[in-house]
Amino acid sequence: MQVSLVIPVRNEAHSLSMLLDSLACQTRAPEEIVLVEGGSDDATLTQLRAAAAHDPRMVILEAGPATPGRGRNLGIAAARHEWIALTDAGTRLEPDWLERLC
Repeated sequence: MQVSLVIPVRNEAHSLSMLLDSLACQTRAPEEIVLVEGGSDDATLTQLRAAAAHDPRMVILEAGPATPGRGRNLGIAAARHEWIALTDAGTRLEPDWLERLC
């Protein structure tokens, strides 16, 4: 099973590293991470680009002004895999979150 993880983000510069660190510690990694940038006016996009430069699984979609729901829908439409997991920015995932979900 291949999994795309979709995450809408907007103005998460203060918490993005917590989420990205928790993704790096997953016991079952997603094959793709679709980050939907919803029009941030802080350093979120810069941080996303820096992270994506070091992780080829990361895809950044710049959605312009987007609510989390619109961001999720755009991310799902862009995902490459049939199985899709969803989470939100501003969270810290338990290390076995995706493994248990699968």
